[in-house]
Amino acid sequence: MRKTHSLFSLSLFLISSSLSVALDYNVITPKEFLKDGDTLSSPDQVFQLGFFSLDQEEQPQHRFLGLWYKEPFAVVWVANRNNPLYGTSGFLNLSSLGDLQLFDGEHKALWSSSSTTKASKTANNPLLKISCSGNLISSDGEEAVLWQSFDYPMNTILAGMKLGKNFKTQMEWSLSSWKTLKDPSPGDFTLSLDTRGLPQLILRKNGDSSYSYRLGSWNGLSFTGAPAMGRENSLFDYKFTSSAQEVNYSWTPRHRIVSRLVLNNTGKLHRLIQSKQNQWILANTAPEDECDYYSICGAYAVCGINSKNTPSCSCLRGFKPKSGRKWNISRGAYGCVHEIPTNCGKKDAFVKFPGMKLPDTSWSWYDAKNEMTLEDCKIKCSSNCSCTAYANTDIREGGKGCLLWFGDLVDMRDVCMFQKEDNEEISR
Repeated sequence: MRKTHSLFSLSLFLISSSLSVALDYNVITPKEFLKDGDTLSSPDQVFQLGFFSLDQEEQPQHRFLGLWYKEPFAVVWVANRNNPLYGTSGFLNLSSLGDLQLFDGEHKALWSSSSTTKASKTANNPLLKISCSGNLISSDGEEAVLWQSFDYPMNTILAGMKLGKNFKTQMEWSLSSWKTLKDPSPGDFTLSLDTRGLPQLILRKNGDSSYSYRLGSWNGLSFTGAPAMGRENSLFDYKFTSSAQEVNYSWTPRHRIVSRLVLNNTGKLHRLIQSKQNQWILANTAPEDECDYYSICGAYAVCGINSKNTPSCSCLRGFKPKSGRKWNISRGAYGCVHEIPTNCGKKDAFVKFPGMKLPDTSWSWYDAKNEMTLEDCKIKCSSNCSCTAYANTDIREGGKGCLLWFGDLVDMRDVCMFQKEDNEEISR
């Protein structure tokens, strides 16, 4: 009887050990391990953290730890984007310091949140959870944040996330595209906030000396080179913060809208909105057309879309093509020059150009307090021979603040067809 009982117990153990029970957590503590097949869910069940594969046909054993929309499925953040797991034996642990630690089946560390930030002391009550906004948070109890995924964006911006830079901590929030649709490692494109001169959003291809696309500077309502933002003002609230300590941009929906911004592997910025049919719908794309590409017409030239829906270049009033033979639509175009050379010391005439994407502000000066009038701005520009143009930094309430350009004016396009309130640049 004793022998029979032992065989029965052994058989029962073998059967039960071969079964894997997937668990769904609301909170993870250092006592739990998130293994492959388990998930951590947000309180509203919209977001989940877990293990997944992107290429079921060619690389089904390549596993990633990531955060996704549960339905419809869409990955928004990946922990080990540079170092995939092989097989399904990986697991995530939360340490007593509040660090996230990803191991493979042989307990080899593949990724840790401590590689991006250092905990200064042992947490009293470390917890790992996902907020309803999709932020993966390691905290000490319910309040003190030790680490959060919103500080380390990948290719996706969710509502409430930042793009920008904190000058005190040197924390920078930017996007980097995936290499391919099936490879989340960093790709060729980045989206960041350039803080030289008046801050502006720029999209750059790795290795290129200049920008690929410039969304422009903030004018109080939107970025001057992103007319789609003006069309979306009824759907989203945009926030731009600029101070001595930090510059950042973020957005939140005005209604019960589920949306995300994605920098894809081809260098396109997509606004996706979840439809009532529970599908991701492409709302808009940037760059929108050929005129959006950086300085496609060269200096002192404006790109516009004509009645045939094709791009064309034209010189600003008072300028002429630098080279008639080589005046065409192409990157690095020769651009335009003054018809009559300016003579500093004599009275220069300024010409107003409304409805414009403002020129590149990399080499500009601006009134940080936003207190100067346009007339103040004109006087300041007139007193400096190197100043080539001026404009308000904020177009709301009739316009306020001052922005001055020094050097050539590049990367302009006609956007008056998109916006009710004009960006106005006044050039010599």
